[in-house]
Amino acid sequence: MGADGSERVILAEPRQYAFPRLSPDGRLIAVAIGAPGRRDVWLYDLSSQTMTRLTSEGSTNDRPEWSADSKRVLYRSDRTTRSGIWIRPADLSASSTPLLAGERLDVFEAVMSPDMRDAVYQLDTIGADIYYRDLSGDTTPHAVSNNVKALETMPRLSPDGHWVSFTTDESGHDEIVVQPFPGPGGRVQVSASGGSEAVWSRDGRRLFYRGDGHLMAAHVTTAPTFVVTARDTLFLDAYQGAPNPHSNYDVMPDGTHFLFLKAASEGNMIVVVNWRSVMRARMAASAPKYFP
Repeated sequence: MGADGSERVILAEPRQYAFPRLSPDGRLIAVAIGAPGRRDVWLYDLSSQTMTRLTSEGSTNDRPEWSADSKRVLYRSDRTTRSGIWIRPADLSASSTPLLAGERLDVFEAVMSPDMRDAVYQLDTIGADIYYRDLSGDTTPHAVSNNVKALETMPRLSPDGHWVSFTTDESGHDEIVVQPFPGPGGRVQVSASGGSEAVWSRDGRRLFYRGDGHLMAAHVTTAPTFVVTARDTLFLDAYQGAPNPHSNYDVMPDGTHFLFLKAASEGNMIVVVNWRSVMRARMAASAPKYFP
């Protein structure tokens, strides 16, 4: 990794990549890959550099997410008459099973809580709303945010499971907001002038998002209340945005490297960016000069 913030290619073959997700144990990347007439979820092993196909049913399988134990992948699929969320063991030891699916539901994205007891998901209604429900026992759905005049998408849970972030256009344009999970409690706006595709750092102290053509990092504290203490502009965001509502990048465990998709002549490739080096270089260049 260069000290100037250079990029390192992980998947060099140009393909229609989307929604890269690093497993919590840092071993595998789940990514959707498009082909003529279909899209499937694949798993890339960073150690062996091998790609394994996870899905084959239906024509559209995408927006993968991991369980906290790195053993299962949940993803959106159109394999039935409605869009739903399915789940499969990452070691392919069993077939996919429905997690959030039904004859009267269209669910387009979901994440599992860190304790793997709940799922937070985006339900297609008149617009788009966010709900959660237990994965066992009483599976009654509960609203996270269901403003009939707003589109609410891209939910993400904090590493401790106590906060949920999502994108809402209630103000007239997309902004990142955070509220207690499962609630109750007030909502805090995280982005200052537009934002989307929020991703938490592994320590829960930063919430990254895309806004105003840059990747941003909001520094937050959660006790005694949720407060945004600072916002950093990390670097120019020249990477591929989400083709559908779902974060189209991920954060590495160290919080200083990222998985992004970069346009190539015939598709996309996943890259890693060292933003800390970029920040150091910029701070050095802008530092005042003193002369005797």
